[in-house]
Amino acid sequence: MYIKQVIIEGFRSYREQTVIEPFSPEHNVIVGRNGCGKSNFFKAIQFVLSDEYTNLKEEDRIALLHEGSGPKVMSGFVEIIFDNSDGRLPVEKDEVSIKRAIGMKKDQYFLDKKVVSKGDIMNFLETAGFSRNNPYYIVKQGKINEISIAKDSFRLKILKEVAGSNVYDEKKEESHLILKETEDKRQSILDVLKAIEDRLSQLEVEKEELKEFQKWDKMKRSIEYTIHNKELENTQNKLIELQKSRSENSNKSNKIYEDLQRISDEAKETELKIQDLKLKETNLRDELDQMNNEKSEYVSRKTRFEFDIKDIEDESRQATLSSDLARTELTRIEKQIKRAEDDLNKILPEYDNLCNQEFELTQERDLCEQKRNEIYAKQGRSNRFTTKEERDKWVRNELKIVHKAMDQKKSLMKKLSDELTSDKERTDKFRVEIEQKSKDLDKQQQAIEDAEKKNFDLQHRKEEAQTKRNNLWRQETQMTQDLNKLKEEYSKCEQNLRSSMGRTILQGIESIKQILKQCETDRQNQDIVKGYYGLLIDAIDCNKSFYTAIESAVSSRLFYHVVESDTIAMRLLKLMNQQKLHGEVNYLPLNVLKVDNVKYPNTTDAEALINLLKYDKKVEKGVRHVFDKILLCRNAEAASQLAKEYRMDCVLLDGDFISRKGALTGGYIDTKFSKMLFYRKRSEMIDEIQKKEVQIVDLQKEIGKIDSDLNTVLGELIRQENLIRRSKDTYEQMKLDLVSRKHEIQRYEQQKPQKETAIRSLTVDIEPLKSKKESLELELGSELLTQLSTHDQEEVDELNNKIHKLNQRLKEVLERRSLIESEKSHLDNQLKNNFLKRKEDLEKEVAESRTATRSAKVDLYKKELEIIEDKIKVLDENI
Repeated sequence: MYIKQVIIEGFRSYREQTVIEPFSPEHNVIVGRNGCGKSNFFKAIQFVLSDEYTNLKEEDRIALLHEGSGPKVMSGFVEIIFDNSDGRLPVEKDEVSIKRAIGMKKDQYFLDKKVVSKGDIMNFLETAGFSRNNPYYIVKQGKINEISIAKDSFRLKILKEVAGSNVYDEKKEESHLILKETEDKRQSILDVLKAIEDRLSQLEVEKEELKEFQKWDKMKRSIEYTIHNKELENTQNKLIELQKSRSENSNKSNKIYEDLQRISDEAKETELKIQDLKLKETNLRDELDQMNNEKSEYVSRKTRFEFDIKDIEDESRQATLSSDLARTELTRIEKQIKRAEDDLNKILPEYDNLCNQEFELTQERDLCEQKRNEIYAKQGRSNRFTTKEERDKWVRNELKIVHKAMDQKKSLMKKLSDELTSDKERTDKFRVEIEQKSKDLDKQQQAIEDAEKKNFDLQHRKEEAQTKRNNLWRQETQMTQDLNKLKEEYSKCEQNLRSSMGRTILQGIESIKQILKQCETDRQNQDIVKGYYGLLIDAIDCNKSFYTAIESAVSSRLFYHVVESDTIAMRLLKLMNQQKLHGEVNYLPLNVLKVDNVKYPNTTDAEALINLLKYDKKVEKGVRHVFDKILLCRNAEAASQLAKEYRMDCVLLDGDFISRKGALTGGYIDTKFSKMLFYRKRSEMIDEIQKKEVQIVDLQKEIGKIDSDLNTVLGELIRQENLIRRSKDTYEQMKLDLVSRKHEIQRYEQQKPQKETAIRSLTVDIEPLKSKKESLELELGSELLTQLSTHDQEEVDELNNKIHKLNQRLKEVLERRSLIESEKSHLDNQLKNNFLKRKEDLEKEVAESRTATRSAKVDLYKKELEIIEDKIKVLDENI
């Protein structure tokens, strides 16, 4: 054996890993300059093989590590590889590696790359002759010189240490001590043997006594056995009777307990029913108050409609009576108007004739007087003018004035004629408009009636929608209360389930549900949803009487997750870890589960628990894996016997459990706190809550739809009311326009005679002007006269006679016209200020009585009244 290779790294002057090789099996000499690391090389070997570098302090460790430029070295090692081809080291290898690593706080030893303790290394080296008692298998620098000059006694001591004789001396002393102790023990053993022999002699005597005792003892035991057998038989009989009595009492107790449990459950159900009834009573009271309010509102509306109908009918009767009276009066007035018009038509021709005569006579008289005045005016010219030229100048000015006056009067006549023509055209136009507006007025009245009818229909639709919405609101309130109650019960059930099955398991179930919900929308993980079959408790079903036995037998395994394969399980776990979801999850991967055919005992005292379960065939392996080797037994004795004989777990209905390994678990179990019962109830509540939430959402959607329809109806109702208001305003405006047009026609007709009279007056005024013009034109250029000529005098006389006759005639005509005009004024006054106004008022009264929508309103009100009465009837039935 020899050193084959030395590897140093981080030790003293060796910073980088340094491999020193090869070494000779005989002798090796290390040669080098000072400071090249020769001493550190030997210290490295000593660091591994000697005890010198033990119990190092922190500063000693730092001193052994490399110190130099660059990053600080935190650890180092020295590894020595031995050639073991001679088998000196007790290892079946040709090479053996011993390595020691040093750090800032601790060392480590390695033997062939394996971590070992320092003691293991020292023992391993001692087997090869590296004894810790011989420190001279490594000779340090200067030690040889020290030995060569030392005394003989010191060198003898060194030789003994090298030869190992000190070890043998120590072992010799240890052997002497062991021999002394052994001699002491031998003497003790001899003393014990002597005591045993003395005891044996005593026991021989006691042996004879024992035989005699055994003889009588046997007889005694026979008698005692006989007595015991008799007592045993009596006791067994009593025990059978007690067991029978116990069984009966147990049955009675079970029955009493069942009755108590049933009564307790019934009491709880009754309390819940009472709470439900109280809540329903409160809701019904609220609903009753609401219905009473609705009924009061409907009764109020009914009363209002009845009064409205009565008022409208009274108004209708009164209007009918007034209309009949008005029609009668209108007929009488029309007859009076006709008589007055006939009388007026009779006198009008004469009156017009007299007016014309008066006009003609007045015109002729005025013309004569004008001529006479002109002739007299000629006579006075000579006094006014001295020359003919002055007179002609004045005449020309007068002609201009006459022309101007004639032009003005003709212009005014033309204006009045145009006004009469325009008034006639406007009157004709207004009459056409009146006729059209009367038709439009009737149409507008019909439109108002149709709009009011549509408004009534919209009001009815609004009330129906509001009633339906109120009913849906009540249903929503009731469902919300039921939902809140279910959530409270669910919270209690969740709390009970959490306390019975553990928070972590329930968190795991919720985490899996969350992952599955995410996988439903993820195409890459949809196979996880298909490969997940749910909890084991969801996969099985049985009678509630077996719940306690099942929970006692399988415990938390009820909440294992059944999956198609272990791949699905691992992917679920991976997703849980990725999302950092809490909870405990256990899987039953069907592809790795192995189930054997189990032979169950043929006995009436037990039944295979799996035979009492209902489950889906696709999870059969998972169910069998959990329930295959479990028996449901009648009593504890049968369960204990069957568990030993068939190596199966046995459970009783009350939950006592006998393991196949012999352990027995039992005690009182309150069935009210059954995990399966809580879980089933929780699942049912979840379904009910989801169902209620869906129903509430549907109700809210329906309410939203009704709100939308109601808003639409309200919008239409507002538009319809605005339309009715605008239509009524239009109707009133049309009536005002119609009255205005009639007043315009009356005004034009009143102005027509005045304008005609004005035209006639202007015509009369023009004739004298014409005569004056002719006279002035004749006078222009004639001689100035100081007195009238014979011809002029004759003409004056003739004019005077004619004027006298005309005045007489005019007087007669005026007298006759005055009489007729008085009669005409009387008739006109009666027609315009009495008969026609009265006729107009009566026609308006008849028209109002005819156009009123009383009958239509009555029909609508009666229809609404029937609807309200039906609603009141329904409310009375509900109340």
